[in-house]
Order: sequence, then structure tokens, then C-alpha cells
Amino acid sequence: MSKYKYTYITKKNRLTYIGLNDLLDPSSNDIGESYLDFLAGKWVLLSEEQVLFKEEHPDATIREVLDMKVADNQREPLPDEVIESEVFNRAKDRKLDEIRAQDAKSNKFFISVISEGKEVANSEFWMDKDLRNSLLNVTLPALQQNGDTTTKLWSNTIPPTSIEVPIEWALNCIPVVEIYAKKTYDVMQGNIAKVYAAKTVDDINSIDVESGYPPYITFELNLTPDYDG
Repeated sequence: MSKYKYTYITKKNRLTYIGLNDLLDPSSNDIGESYLDFLAGKWVLLSEEQVLFKEEHPDATIREVLDMKVADNQREPLPDEVIESEVFNRAKDRKLDEIRAQDAKSNKFFISVISEGKEVANSEFWMDKDLRNSLLNVTLPALQQNGDTTTKLWSNTIPPTSIEVPIEWALNCIPVVEIYAKKTYDVMQGNIAKVYAAKTVDDINSIDVESGYPPYITFELNLTPDYDG
């Protein structure tokens, strides 16, 4: 192989290693870069290091030459096995992305502001675990000790907006959000576990990432509790 300027691997015409003095024209040849490309019948150009590795390891497999590493007495996967594994891993990664995206969508609750029997505002909010713990155990009790009776909550929107709420009301709502967050976390982790337990692409695709999530919570903040209409 060393007498040629370039060395390609290919499955065409039952040949594997082909030495050439000119680069193949990509406009008229199907050029690839990876082992999967080789399995798909494309021409893959070897680097000088890969050619040298092949010369030093004449019995190395195509995969070993491309990786420049001799496997530990393991059978080289058959082409169909490699492709099936790649398809399975891609399906798994896609489903995991879907699961995390769906869980992120669940991170919200709503506050409906009521005045004189009518809803005057309805905004989206969220508190992550750190904020919930801080408000419930540190911030709100500290504000109460300071003599404050209300505090601001900031919306989950862009730009954010604030709403003034009674501290006691907030202390009652936050544990409800905590329970909701635990339920959504359980659904997410359960779906992730299903992905890793799946044996086939069909098993992965059958996982419904939206199923099992609890409905969004809406808290009612009545500014005129004594209003009787």
C-alpha cells in the first residue's frame, strides 16, 4: 500500500484496500468517513497513521484499522449488527431527549387572581427545588419574623412579572408544589428506566412520554375574600 499516495477502503467489487495516486472526485464517488460509511459501500480515505497501523498489524480488521486499536479477542460485529446497534442507540437518545423536554414542560403552575368574584389575572410560575426549600424554610419565615405579611412571587415568563401574595398563603401553596414536582419527577425517572430496559427500537418508540403526568396546578388568590357579589 505504501507505494501509493492515497489508500481507500471500500466494499466495491469485493475489494477492501485500494491504493491510488489521486484523490477520488467526490462529485462522482460516494465518499464517507466512518466504519458505518464503509459498511454502506462508501469510499473511506485512510490517514497516514491508519495506513501505518495496517502495515504494522496486517491481520487487523477494518474496524481496528479505522480505530487504530487492536480489539481484545472480540469478534468484529457483523455489518447488520453494527447498523442495528446504531439505530437502537439513536432511538434511545431521541427518546431520552423527548422525556427531558416533556419534564421541562411540566415545570409550571398557575396563579389565578380573583377580585370581586372575577379573574383579573392568570400567570405562569415555577419554583425549582432549591427555591422551594429556601422560601419554605428560610426566606418566608425570616420575612414573617421581620414583621412582613406579604412577599413578591415572580412569574415564569419572559419578561417576568411579579405578584404580591400573603406570606401565609405562599407557605400553604409551596408544599403542594413540592408534591406535584415529586410526582412529575417520578414519571420522568420511570420513563428513563423504561428506555434503558428496552430491548428493541419498537420498545423505545412505544414509550409515551406525555402519559402519567399530573395536571397543572392552579392556585386561586382571592383579593376580596369577603365579596359576596
